[in-house]
Amino acid sequence: LYIVGAEHDAVQVCSYGAQTGWEVTIIAPPSEDKQLSDFKGAKELLSITSEAFPVSKVDAQTAVILMNHNYAKDLQFLLQLKETKPFYIGLLGPNKRREELLNEFIEACPEVEDDFLDAIHGPAGLNIGAETPQEIAVAIVSEILTVNRSKSPVKLKNKKGPIHS
Repeated sequence: LYIVGAEHDAVQVCSYGAQTGWEVTIIAPPSEDKQLSDFKGAKELLSITSEAFPVSKVDAQTAVILMNHNYAKDLQFLLQLKETKPFYIGLLGPNKRREELLNEFIEACPEVEDDFLDAIHGPAGLNIGAETPQEIAVAIVSEILTVNRSKSPVKLKNKKGPIHS
């Protein structure tokens, strides 16, 4: 899991992602004074710009969440990812922000593959009524799990058959 952004909500997504057993890398702007110790469970912290994103490490087992809280930075990172094939790219923020970001992205990259666009999820997370950073992190990690496992969320009380396959 690559978390692009280093604010309070990124700390929570990192913690829950690490508790899920994922290798978590934080990408923080070089201008922010962040340390690996600020992100419980993170494997590494990269203080880099979008141009230095390690795209060669992004594969079909990679999830990326763009949560810079900065439209221009999120767009720059999305543009760097255009040739990669992660199974999940999450965009923090409302539907309107996602639409504007994708429109600008497609204008810059009209030949982008549909598979790449299909991997984009925004607003990131499941609709569980999340409001706090911790709850938002649970919603995002839960969505990443459902996408990775090709599942549609359903209450267990409504599930027919055994809980585990």
